Amino acid sequence: IVEELCRWINCTIEIVDEYKHQWGEVFENGTGNGVIGSVVDDRADIGISGIYSWYEEFIYADFSTPSIRSSVTCLAPSPRMLASWAMPLRPFNWSMWCAVLVTFLFASLALIMTEGCSSDRVFLTVVGLMISQSQKNAEKSWRVRSVTGWLLVAGLVLVSAYGGGLASTFTVPKYESSIDTMQDLVDRNMEWAATHDAWVFSLTLSDEPMIKQVINLYHTYSEDDLKRKSFGRKTAFGIEKLPGGHYAIGDYLTLEALGDMTVMVEDFYYGEVIAVLRKSSVYTEKLNVLIGRLQQSGLMLAWETQVALKYLNLKVQQEVKMSRLRKNVGFVKPLDTQTVLGIFILYAIGVVLSTSIFIIERLMKNKIPNVE
Repeated sequence: IVEELCRWINCTIEIVDEYKHQWGEVFENGTGNGVIGSVVDDRADIGISGIYSWYEEFIYADFSTPSIRSSVTCLAPSPRMLASWAMPLRPFNWSMWCAVLVTFLFASLALIMTEGCSSDRVFLTVVGLMISQSQKNAEKSWRVRSVTGWLLVAGLVLVSAYGGGLASTFTVPKYESSIDTMQDLVDRNMEWAATHDAWVFSLTLSDEPMIKQVINLYHTYSEDDLKRKSFGRKTAFGIEKLPGGHYAIGDYLTLEALGDMTVMVEDFYYGEVIAVLRKSSVYTEKLNVLIGRLQQSGLMLAWETQVALKYLNLKVQQEVKMSRLRKNVGFVKPLDTQTVLGIFILYAIGVVLSTSIFIIERLMKNKIPNVE
């Protein structure tokens, strides 16, 4: 844009490097640093970066006509396969398991009352009926038979539903819930990060409680720290979506780290990218006219593609675009030892507990003397 402007009005370009402070900020005394501060301090005539129409900056500088529309979202850790030890619990959700527990307690209480307030072997009987196990002795009391009959029907339904859900769980892999929206990010209490506070400038004036929570989860780190955090699973990373389908991604996000990340579905916000100029700058009107002509001709999208091919890592771009289309999610595979490991873990825990209780009972029985 600046090259076309200087070709039109016959000027020369001198680049002011503000990589250290990046977007920068304006202080209360009217001075500043970074791209915005260079314009405010007259060290530069035009400041161009990923700058949106921020009110605080407009107080000290002029804004040009918007050149492109971009949005900000995050790369979040991809959902991983659930641990195999939790697979036996997956056929029912937590509310269903609570209903099963309430049914067990209610049936136990009813059986105790029908047997004259006797709790002898009641709980074992109820457990056996709920998993469709036959009973050793047939009760003659019609009250007991009524309770056990209805409990057998409930057990049949529960066992059938659990068996179907268990077969589905062991056949189709189950994954963690993905982070697709800002609400998901807040619910997981996951921080998101970048190199500068400019990523949240467009959100700071919002009064929505969820937006405030999103701002509180934002942190700034150096590029080295962000690169180190990219190989963990506790941080999401801000990226910018450009109108031509490309992404502005920091160099700290490498191809190896992106293999375990997924781009979010929901955008945090969108904005019109503008150029910053000094108040009452003589270049403002000319720049606005030029931007309008560039948009009419479609050169902005063409330039985006050319710049992406020249400067961006195409493998990184493709990895981000295809992050939600990976083929390792939702496939069907035959059962293996890793899949049923959770059942064996539960079985081993039961064997250890029952053996320990048996040994303790024998030791306690031997310590109690026989009294005739």
